Amino acid sequence: MKTLLAKFSRQKAIGLFIDDREIAISVVAATPLGPVELTSRREAYEPDELGEVLKRLLAPSLDRRKRCRIPVVVGLPT
Repeated sequence: MKTLLAKFSRQKAIGLFIDDREIAISVVAATPLGPVELTSRREAYEPDELGEVLKRLLAPSLDRRKRCRIPVVVGLPT
């Protein structure tokens, strides 16, 4: 039931964690029954490829046809 509600949810958010050698991304949708993770992915990268890997990971989640704002939360190691 949650998965079905997530497909129609307009409230989505992206969580992004950037580590020294790996990036993790998670896309979640808010439903009346609680949050549902739609997709998640991890990818290793070299320091000079950070921008390219970020574009590749975020591109499927940021649909240019829809003009809505999707909050992105970024986590960095301390």
